[in-house]
Parts: sequence; structure tokens; C-alpha cells
Amino acid sequence: MMKVNRLPVTESVPSEVSLELHLAHVTPGRSRFQLDVLYRNDEACEAVEGRLRMESFIHAVKARSQTGSLVIEYNRNYVLDVGMLRTGILEALENPQLYAFKELAARTTAQALLEQDLQSVYCSQTSASLLKELRVDETKGLATTEVKERRQLYGNNAMEVAKPTSHWELFSRQFGNSQTMLLAGSAGLSLLTGGLFDVAMISGVILMNGYIGYISEARADEVISSIGHIDPQEVRVLRDGIMSTILDHQLVVGDIVNISHGVVPADIRLIQSKGLMVDESPLTGESMPVAKHHAPIDRALLQTISDRRNLLFRGTIVTSGQGLGVVIGTGENTEIGRVRRLVATAEIRESPLHKDLEDIGRQTVTISGAICGGVFLIGLLRGQPFTSMLQTSISLAVAAVPEGLPTIGTTTMALGVANLKKRNILVRRLNVLETLGSIEVLCLDKTGTLTMNEMIAEEGYYGQEYWHRSHFEALKKKKSKESPAAIPPSRKWSLIAALCTDCERIKNPDGPGYVWSGSSTEKAIVELAEMMGMDVVSIQTELPRFKVSYRTESRQYMVTYHNVKDQDRNLAAVKGNPEQLLDMCTKVLDQGVLRDLTDEWRQRLRDQNSGLARKGLRVLGFAYTEGQGMRSIQDQPLIWLGAVGLMDPPREGMGELIEKFHRAGITTIMMTGDQAETAKAVGKALGFHGNGEKLKSFDARDLKDLSLDEIADLAGEVQVFSRVSPTDKLRIVQALQQRGRIVAMTGDGINDSPALKAAHVGIAMGYQGTSAARESADIVLRDDNLDVLYYAIEQGRSVRTNLRKSIHYLLGTNLSEIMVMFLSIAAGRGSPLNSIQLLWINMLTDVLPGLALALDPPAPDIMEQPPADPSQPLLSSSAKWELLVEAGLMSAGSLLAFHPNPQKPEGCTTSAFVSLTTSQILHTLSASADRAGLIRGKFPRNKRIYGAMGVAGATIATGVISPWFRNFLGIEPLSPARLSRSLAHGVWPIMALELMKLRRH
Repeated sequence: MMKVNRLPVTESVPSEVSLELHLAHVTPGRSRFQLDVLYRNDEACEAVEGRLRMESFIHAVKARSQTGSLVIEYNRNYVLDVGMLRTGILEALENPQLYAFKELAARTTAQALLEQDLQSVYCSQTSASLLKELRVDETKGLATTEVKERRQLYGNNAMEVAKPTSHWELFSRQFGNSQTMLLAGSAGLSLLTGGLFDVAMISGVILMNGYIGYISEARADEVISSIGHIDPQEVRVLRDGIMSTILDHQLVVGDIVNISHGVVPADIRLIQSKGLMVDESPLTGESMPVAKHHAPIDRALLQTISDRRNLLFRGTIVTSGQGLGVVIGTGENTEIGRVRRLVATAEIRESPLHKDLEDIGRQTVTISGAICGGVFLIGLLRGQPFTSMLQTSISLAVAAVPEGLPTIGTTTMALGVANLKKRNILVRRLNVLETLGSIEVLCLDKTGTLTMNEMIAEEGYYGQEYWHRSHFEALKKKKSKESPAAIPPSRKWSLIAALCTDCERIKNPDGPGYVWSGSSTEKAIVELAEMMGMDVVSIQTELPRFKVSYRTESRQYMVTYHNVKDQDRNLAAVKGNPEQLLDMCTKVLDQGVLRDLTDEWRQRLRDQNSGLARKGLRVLGFAYTEGQGMRSIQDQPLIWLGAVGLMDPPREGMGELIEKFHRAGITTIMMTGDQAETAKAVGKALGFHGNGEKLKSFDARDLKDLSLDEIADLAGEVQVFSRVSPTDKLRIVQALQQRGRIVAMTGDGINDSPALKAAHVGIAMGYQGTSAARESADIVLRDDNLDVLYYAIEQGRSVRTNLRKSIHYLLGTNLSEIMVMFLSIAAGRGSPLNSIQLLWINMLTDVLPGLALALDPPAPDIMEQPPADPSQPLLSSSAKWELLVEAGLMSAGSLLAFHPNPQKPEGCTTSAFVSLTTSQILHTLSASADRAGLIRGKFPRNKRIYGAMGVAGATIATGVISPWFRNFLGIEPLSPARLSRSLAHGVWPIMALELMKLRRH
């Protein structure tokens, strides 16, 4: 334990508060103090942290009430002024409320690194030193009274449960967009002038849109919330000198916990360990279980979370072995809690469509406001009554508002979300569907997303004979009935594989029969033995195990000892690090013949093992020895049997899926916590490098010194990032977004959560994924089938294309109404349409055709095209000019119908109404054909369009024919001749438009 030096008191220190400040450790740029006044005083800790963060030279501060320690990181070139430091601490202690703004303090990278650095302190301390600092007796544990006090101070060992979005919040957020505000403003103006029917119609549209969006999102939230509920687990803990069982949420800092199979309940520093293997993939993304030990680790070796081999982290899974450890972090003060705080800092990005619709809404307000104001002023200058011109202007405002736009957008996405749900794709928010279609970069977590997060024995050697998994597929259901003594020597290595395992045969908790329980690596070895035709249960029964030696940090192999029945000898089965095993072997069993392990043989076997490792496989060597009364292999020569290469296999069809994404113009990047060789091997196998290109990979441990711009440059060239941390994944996503790229992120682990939330589209696995990942994601794949993501992106692209056509159609029809009203009023010819007629057109004539356009099936080649450029608006400049031309033609036909003969004005309003609605209904066909044109025979395949046109036409016919509706709409009956002319004025604008398309394209 380092000697503690007491710092001298300076004259400038106030004397109102007593302060005992001791320097415990110092390095350039970093000091750790012991400050008793902080012990068990959360308020003081928050205040001191807040006050010291105000100093410009200090990078990060951490005060820990559990131990009374204060860690400060500052500029390495700065000489710490202890007097100033004491003054600042005293100011904080005298005015804690003034400086206790911990929740408002920015979670900077330096601060996050410092919290990890405290773990480094625990890693580098001896067990005795740490237990002394935590004030706990290793033989007795905490006293019951101490437990109560610590729980009162720090709370239960529980993560803050993410509160489900309330129904009211889900409903109310459907109205926070410019289109809804525009409709509400239109309804308000109508209310001021007594247009109660207008108010009722518009209000009905607003409420209907909100209800549709609310129902879709609420159902998705309910399904996602129901996935993966975890019950509290029991923990063995030492208290008052007795090992007892409690629930995991009752743990406190300082508890000594017995560790065995299952989920780790808190952050724990090991003080004893025996063959402990832990699956850390939920936190680090590393596919292989890692060996843990209880020895101190040099801080210089602690670069990543994976290097903290004497710490266990909450939420990770113990797969084999056992140990004893002391709790160093509970609840939100665990590594998972740190990741969750990182999630909170990630910003949710707006979808491109949302931005486009907001822009269209603002432009509509600006243009319609200018036109309405212009008409109002022109009327007043012409001597028209104020009230009359106000009503006319409001009618024009109603014409300017595309009431059908929110309805079509909401309904289209709600139907799209419902279609995705049929394929087990759960979408939280409607606008995410459109963002899917704009994805340019797809960041893919490897373990559990691209791969099964299960181990299999893929290939290997017995002696120098190569084998592949496929060789034994036909034997998988056959079991050897041979006794161990009769097994041929060439297969003895599989016998040893069947014996040297901790797997147990248990009843299948998910169905009938029995399954193997144990780590994924152990199960893969047993499965291999069974594929070889071994009856593993019978072999283990005939050769009972009487002793086991688990692997340690220095002895990286496992040994099991077995009695050989009817023979006065014991058998030792060994598996582990092939290099260490080769050094212990003197012979090799090759094709049933024992041979001396010469230098030539050793090199040959090392080359075989290296070849397996280069393929990204985890290599395990197997050996054995026999002897009378043998109980240890120390100083015993071993016989080399062979090696097995294990892998976490890719999900079926992943290579083809990556190729399809590339053809769709989507860049794919794989991110994993695995070693570089493993990551590169998987990346190559799945085709991340594309056709004819060389795969480029990068070790993410080198990202910490790079800026976001530099990371963005790197991500443009690199297809695989290895050894990534949660912070690395977040920074890669943010760097790409900073370059204007639309980024999606897939993942299943706790470590993926920050990046899932920050991405434009976060996609989590629902079956094997963690609750943290699901809570952070926008989309959940309920059955973990990544193949359906391609379908989802196709639907997203179709939605964007169809909404562009619908919006083009709606704005064109609304602009024609504005032109008809403005030009007629400006010319002094009066208002050709009243507000009820305009609402009738917008709500009944426009909505159904617009909705039918939005439900067009995807074009056959939609996934052969690159994703939409997010920097380009939904409606380009040329599209806006086309809108102006289309609206001008339709308004010209209506105005000609309105004033065919000034001496006979009867029925002019009706003529204008019939002409305009006819043009708008026929415009549906033109909008569906897009630039291809109807003259080229590009009539829509979507039968809904014809049905919508028929219904819209029927509503217009009803309004003209029915006396009640005529009276309601304020129109008059037309003679057959006038009706024919009105229809003709509705048809010729569309014909002219199609002729222009033919010439232009």
C-alpha cells in the first residue's frame, strides 16, 4: 500500500470547515486524495465534483462516497495548486446546494474515461488492499447493520427501469408538426368568421391523423415492452460470517459474493477464482468467453474493458468455473450504468422526410399568407366590404392548405408499419419507416447479429490429418456403442474431448428431451464428440471423473482425471492453449501410431494451428496421459492428439444479404469486440469487402486519439472495426452523421445501445437481444431474422417514392385551387368557389387518389437504385416548376369554364367546380405515371388508383346531381351541354400535360 502524505495547510484556507486532505497517489496529470468528509456523504461528493469542474485546468473529477476518495485529472503541464484546491473544496462544502449540479454537468469523454480509470485502480490493487479500502472483512463480510446503512446511502442494486411512453404522450406527439399546425390555423380562421362546418371538418381530420399514428405506435410499444422480461435472481452472499441467499437487488457495495453459473448481478472485483470463464458479449461484443482471475493487473496493460480480467461486470454471464468477489458497483454505478448514461447523451436524429415535410409546411404558410394578404388588400383597394374580403381571404387560405397531406402521410406509414409487423418487424415511430428508405450506411454488430452467438467446432486436425465439420454431418445422429477401450486410437482425441468438459446433461427447459448445459465453447466440444459417433453420457459414466484442474491466467489449460474401470490406472484428459500443450508433449498420436514429437513435428503442428487461427478460429489443443495412481500431470509427459478450430457461425444467408445491400448502394461496416484476425475472417467470409476489393480493417483501440472528421475519413475506407467499445461505436456513427450520411445501426447487446439510439435508424434483435438494446432502438426484429431488414428498406424506399408522388399530386391540386381563386378575385370576377366547396374537394376528391398513389407497390428495380440523397429535397427545383405548370393548366381550364359567357353567368360556379375536380381526378393517372407519361402506355398497375378515382368521381357526381348536396355545396344544376363543356375543360389540361411530358422526356 502506498504511503499517504498529508498536505500542508495554506493560510488562504477558510477555517469554518475542518478539512483533512491526504494525498494517496499522484502521477503526471492525475492525483488521488483521501478526504474523510466525503465518506458516506453523497451531497458533499456532488458539490465537490461540481465546484472543481468549474476550474478550466481540470479535465475530470470523481468523488466516491463509498470510500471517501477524490480523483482529479488535469493538464499534465499544470502544477496542481493544493491551496486553491482546498479552497474550492471548502467552498463546495460550505455551500453544497450551490454547486451540487451533478445532473447538469456534461458527461465529457474525459469524465467517462475517469470513471473507467477508477476500475483500473481496483484492478491494480491487491485483494487485501481493496477490502481494506471498502471497509469489509473477507472472512465475515458485511454486518447486517452496515448493509442497512449502505443501502440507505446508495439505494438498491437496481437499474432505473425505462418508463414506458404514456398513452397521452404518444397521442399528443402526433400533433407536433407543421402540417397539423397549418390545419389548426385554418380551423381557427374559419371559427373567427363563423364557418363552423369548416371547423368541424378540419378538426376531424386533425383528430383522425392523431388517432391513426397513436394506435400504430402504441401497439408497437406494447409488443416491444412485453419481450424479454427478466425475473430477479438469487445470489449467495457472505454476511455476518454466514453464507446466505438473497435477491440480486439487495446487494450493496462491499458485499462478498459467491460466483458460479449465471448472470453476474453487479460489478465485482474477484478475490478468489477457479477456472472462471465469462461471456462478456452483451457488454463488449467479444464472441469468445474470456478467462477471469483474481490477481492484480498492471495499470499500463488496462486499455479496454476486455483487459480488466479480474473484474466481473453486471449483465455478463458466467459459463464455467467459480469464484469469490467483492461488489464494487451497484445499480446505475456499474459499467452497464455508464453505458446507459452514454445512451442518454446520444441525440435522436430527424428523418429526411420529416425535414422535407416541415419545409413544405413552412413554404405553404409563407406563400398562402402572402397570397391571402394580397387578395385582401386588392379587395379593399377596389372598395369591397371589409367583412366580405376577410371571408374571401379565409376561403383562399382553406384552398391553400393541403388538408389531405397529414392524412395521407400518417395513413401510408401506419399501413406500412402494419405490413412490417406481419414479418415480425416492430417499428416504434411511424417516420422511421421512411428513414429506412434513405439509409446510406449500415453499421452491423457482429456477435449475435451477423452471427449466432453460439460456438461450433468448424475444422481441425487429429495428428496431421485434416477434418472438416461437414465430414461428420452424416454421423450426427449415430452413437457409438463401443466401450472406451475398444475405440480406435485415431479417434482417441474425440474421446478426450468428450471427457474434458464441464457440460451437464439437463432436461430441456424449452421442450421435450435433454440438452447440454454449459458454456458455448464446452457445448461445441461435446457436440463435436457426438457428431463423431460418441455416446458422451455413456463414456462419462464408464470413465468417472474424480478430479479437475481449471485453467488459470498462467496455466491456460484444463485437466480432468478419470478412473479407468477394470484397469489399475488413471487417465488425464487435457485441453487448452495449443502452444502450452505442445511444450508439455513428448509424443504425438498420428493415425493410431505413437510417434516421437521431434522439432520437425512440432513446427508442422504449430503451422497447422496458426493456419486455423488465421481463419479467425479459436484454437484448442487436446492431449492426454495415463499412469497408475496418477493424480497430477505435473512433470508428466503428454501425448498430443490434435486441435479444434471453433467459430461463432454466421447466420444463414448473411453473405447473400450483404451482397444485396451492396447492390442497393448501401455501404456496410462491421463492428465487433473480437480480435482483429477473427473480425477480418468473418468480414471476408461475409463479403464486406465487395467484389474484387481488399478487405480493410482497423483496431478501434486506436480511435481514441482521432477526431470525428478523421474517424469519418477512416469509415469511408474501412469495412471492419475490431476491438470496439460502446463509445467507439457511438463515435463512428456520429462521425458518419456529421458528414451528412444517413446511418442505421444493428445490435443486440448492452454495448450497442448508445449507437442504436444515436443512429438515424436503430435496429435491435428481439429474441436474443438485451432489454437495453430494445429500449434504445427504433425497430426491433422480433425473431432476430436480419433478412427481413432488406424487405423493410425496400418498403421504406417505396414509401418515400410514393409519398413524393402523393405530395406532388396534392400540392399540384391545391396550387390549382389557389390560382383559380387568386386570379379570379384579382381580376374582379368574384370568388368561383366557396370554402365548403374547397373543403369538399380537398377532403373527398384529393385524399383518396392521393392515398392510392401512396400505396403503389415497389418498383421492380427499386433496390437496384442508390439510396435517395438526403441533401436533396423531396421536391426538386425542377419538380416545383412542373407543379406550377400542372396547376396553371388545371386552373386555366377551370377559369375558362367559370367565365364562358359573361352575359349568361348561371351555373358558372358549378362549371368551375366540375372542371377543376375532373382535372384533379385525371391528374391522379398523370402523377402515377410520373415522368414516363401515359402516352407511352405507362398506366398504373395499382388497382387502388382506379378505385379511388371512381369513388372521387362518384362524390362529385353526387354533389352535382343530388338536390340536397347541391344546396349544401351552393351549386346549381347544369344542362347537358354545359356539363359536357365543363368536363372538356377538365380533360384538355391533362392531355396537354401528357403531351408536354412526351416532348420533355
